[in-house]
Order: sequence, then C-alpha cells, then structure tokens
Amino acid sequence: MKYSVIIPVYNSPMEFLKLCIDSVLNQTYQNLEIIIVDDGSIKEVGNFLDQYADIDHIKVFHNTNHGVSYSRNFGIEKSTGDYISFVDSDDVLNPKFLEIANQILEKNNYDMIVSQVTFNEENLDSCEYMLYKGPNINKELMNYYLSFRNINFKDDNKWVNRGPVARIIKKNLIVENRFDEDVNFAEDVLWNLQLLKKLNNVAVLLMPAYYYRKNNGSLTSKYHYNFDNELVPVAKIIMIF
Repeated sequence: MKYSVIIPVYNSPMEFLKLCIDSVLNQTYQNLEIIIVDDGSIKEVGNFLDQYADIDHIKVFHNTNHGVSYSRNFGIEKSTGDYISFVDSDDVLNPKFLEIANQILEKNNYDMIVSQVTFNEENLDSCEYMLYKGPNINKELMNYYLSFRNINFKDDNKWVNRGPVARIIKKNLIVENRFDEDVNFAEDVLWNLQLLKKLNNVAVLLMPAYYYRKNNGSLTSKYHYNFDNELVPVAKIIMIF
C-alpha cells in the first residue's frame, strides 16, 4: 500500500522543518510520497523547501496564503496514495509509524487508524504498541474529542490528539470529508467529528507515534481576543452531533 504524507508549511523555523521532513523521509516503510504545501511563506523558507523538490517521492507546491485547511485540502487533491496522513511542519514522526500501521492494515481493513502524540521526543524511541478497538470506538472517540477525558486514550506521556495528525485515513473516504476552509478555530475538532460519523471501521494505535512540539507562536496556542465569535460557527455545527 502507498501512503501520502501531507505537510502544510507556513514560515516554520527551518531547523524544525528539516527535522520534520527528515522524519518522514527516514520512515522504515518506504512506499510513500511526501507532499509539502507552502502556504505563502517568506522567500527563505520557500527556497529551503525547494531543496527537497529533486527527491523522487517528494512534491513541493508553493501557494499564496490561504490557511492550513486550504493547504491540507490542496495536498489531498495532489495525493496519489491509498492512505493519507498529515504532519505539521514543526513536528516529528516516529520512524516506524508507517511500518507498524501498514502491518496492521495488511491484516485489517480499517478506514482509519488513530495514534498518539507526545511532548517528549525521546518517547519516539519506543515501538511497543497495543491496538484498541471495539463496537463503540467511534462514539468513544467523539466523546473524547469534546471532553478530552478517556483513560483509554491518554496517560501522562502520550494521548490521542484532537487534530488531524498521528492518523492514517483511506484516501477515498477523506476526499469526501474535506477541511472547512471557512472555519478558522477548532476546525480540527469539527473535522474529526464529521469524519467519525462517516467511518465504519476505526482502531486506535496506542503508541507514541508523533512528537508534538510546543510552539508558543502557533495558531492553537496564542490568545484569541475574539474567542466567543470564533467558536460560534463551530459550536452550531457540533450541536448536530
């Protein structure tokens, strides 16, 4: 099976970008393509990304600034893999993530495998895992995305993230569930909820698959002065679940 790993980029520090891209390049499973979508970064970042364009299974695209949802949707359009995974441009992927996921998918026809993230990069050295599944897994995950409470999905060292990262999803299913480009806050939670309503066969891979770098300048960590108004459109949609 072939995997498409989509990396949206907007002015990430180049030292973090290198670590991110190299972590995908160095996956122990190599039937993959890397799709880098530059969302209108400064010239220095764009030039840095172009250094990877000559590598056979890397595609680099430069767009004007439209936002991360547009970039992810754009990457989906350009992908040719059977499954899609997203990586944020300053984070790092466990080198065995695709290999382990592929071993599971060869035996089970899952629509999506959700894994865990960690704030401690050293945790990526561990390749021990457990597969969590069951008849109510979709409902469990939906409740977890809204409450962030479920001891099956999180502990002190790793947890299931409510964003689109640390997941592998069938392309034909994700094509039908794009990111809402008109929602600028909590769009990841909304996307996850909408996706879970359409998938029939989901499993959770309990292992630290993804190093989530704390970034005080990121969109999700900065203070939102217009928080109430930003949340209204998302809350209205979530109310239907």
